[in-house]
Amino acid sequence: MDLGTIGADAAGSFEYSLRFGGAPVGRYAFTARGQESDRNGIGEFELTKGDLTSPDGQATLRLSPTGDKQRNYAEFAGSGFADSEIISVWATLPDGSTEYLGDVKADNSGAFLATLYISEQDPTGLYVYTAYGNNSDRRATARFTLNPGP
Repeated sequence: MDLGTIGADAAGSFEYSLRFGGAPVGRYAFTARGQESDRNGIGEFELTKGDLTSPDGQATLRLSPTGDKQRNYAEFAGSGFADSEIISVWATLPDGSTEYLGDVKADNSGAFLATLYISEQDPTGLYVYTAYGNNSDRRATARFTLNPGP
């Protein structure tokens, strides 16, 4: 990926800020080449996951009920997000893995309602559902305990 041209100071130093929204975790290298000096510099780094599951206190997510059996529905109610923004929702499963559930659009007051069917194929245990405002960066979580179905 070409990041464009950046000017260096008299000592040959420069600064550059990268934003990795949504980039896969893994090992990366940042390579710089002086157009006049023909010198190269490579900086390697490890991109790790950010903690988007920590609520920031500006938005809220409520789940009703807070626990149930498989083959039932859960109602989500979110508020405190930006007006009409897209909100991504995912679940952190009992084994620590994540599952993307989809996007919802907040109404003009920054709120949303959604319904989720909880399948008999979903593993039982504690879930943490996260709602993340894609424009506001606001986030909220709600816990749910899934018990074996009928």
